[in-house]
Amino acid sequence: SYVWQYRFRDLHSSSDDGKVHVQLVFRDERSLDPAKLETKDIECDEVLAVTYNLHSFLVTKIVAADPDFLKQNPLL
Repeated sequence: SYVWQYRFRDLHSSSDDGKVHVQLVFRDERSLDPAKLETKDIECDEVLAVTYNLHSFLVTKIVAADPDFLKQNPLL
């Protein structure tokens, strides 16, 4: 079980290996890193479910900012 500590808008980048590892990089002003980035590594057996959920949030965020986005860029 994970507790989400960051705002979604602070997600800087993400990556996965398609198997068991997801890496999320967040902007965090509290970070000791000079770039103010905090990396969270997640290992789970449902990496694709995590990735698809992140993509759902991203698409929702894009559509909220630009309602015509899907008309101009169909998913299929």
